[in-house]
Amino acid sequence: MDWRYSQDNMDGKKGKSILIVEDEHQIAHLLEKRLSLLGFNVILAYTGETALKLLEKSNPHLILLDVMLPGIDGYTLLKEIRQQELSRRKHDHIPVIMQSARGLPTEILCEGEGISSFIRKPYDMEELLGAISGALEDPNDEDDGSNSG
Repeated sequence: MDWRYSQDNMDGKKGKSILIVEDEHQIAHLLEKRLSLLGFNVILAYTGETALKLLEKSNPHLILLDVMLPGIDGYTLLKEIRQQELSRRKHDHIPVIMQSARGLPTEILCEGEGISSFIRKPYDMEELLGAISGALEDPNDEDDGSNSG
């Protein structure tokens, strides 16, 4: 993999925070290491319950969420996150990328909750980085220069 290509695609996104909710510690730490090297601030949660507690204190720019978690599964957690956003009268949803080894039915269920992307495991890092880059795009950054002045 050409990491320079990946880093170039992440310009303008460095310093943003990503909450990784993944119960497989090895995967979580691999993601943490790679995303940190690209300049992201990474927050880890191994359970849905921990993720909810972290979300009370922080407001990440993106959530990378596994579907199969102990206790509160990723699908239920996503619904809870969206409900909390509504109750706090937040107009902007935190972008969420769902990931799972499960197939199409899980993907369809998750899409109904307004996810940015669904990635099937196993995935390669380029696929994940493309999804992260797309989810972190700011529609307000599409300045054509007509507002100068």
